[in-house]
Amino acid sequence: MKPFAVQDIKKDLFHEVLNASIDWVWRATPEAVFTYLSPSVKTMTGFDSAELIGLPFNVYSPLLLTEKSIEMVIESLSNRNGGKFGNETRRFELVYKRKDGSEFIGEMCSTPVLNSRGGDDCNTRHYARHDCA
Repeated sequence: MKPFAVQDIKKDLFHEVLNASIDWVWRATPEAVFTYLSPSVKTMTGFDSAELIGLPFNVYSPLLLTEKSIEMVIESLSNRNGGKFGNETRRFELVYKRKDGSEFIGEMCSTPVLNSRGGDDCNTRHYARHDCA
């Protein structure tokens, strides 16, 4: 019997939870490039994950957000990258757009993923870049 890594079990469980969630779960770089989008993005917006992953913010934001919501996200990203929020979770309502042009209101929650020392977790970044995309 081949031994298995606990890390692989945790990763598989993590993916199962994300893929079963009705929430739109996402991961992005500090520059706001999506590295992971859960399958529910298709249900909520009409876009497949593959259509949005890897695109720069200025390309995907007009597809997914109203102008006012884009301004709110840019302000939040600027504050987050400038250290204003630290490691706090940020929540706010945005007006999203679906692929068909219709709109809906949703809550955005932004939380940095940190390692046990409070820093950016390189393993998490690795999974986001290679395993979740």
